[in-house]
Amino acid sequence: MTLERTTEAETAEVRAICDQIMPLLRGQRPGLVGATLMWLTARWVSGHVVPGDPEETARLQGRLMGPFIEAVVAMAAANHAEMQERAARGEGIEMP
Repeated sequence: MTLERTTEAETAEVRAICDQIMPLLRGQRPGLVGATLMWLTARWVSGHVVPGDPEETARLQGRLMGPFIEAVVAMAAANHAEMQERAARGEGIEMP
């Protein structure tokens, strides 16, 4: 699954998981939320291993981060725009 190739069904799955996680993060200090997301990202990256080849494992893990960060930046811009639109309509803005 990538940002460009995510199906509607996959997006729905992701949103369902996020809907479960968001209440846990809501109201927490921003630094704690960021640290939690960093820890989860590190766990995700560390699960990508080339058995018996620590150098290739390090390269693989490094290659994962470029597209991941690009997707986070793109999604942050889209989320910000959505939040601004909702605020302009007088709707609540859902943030952790």
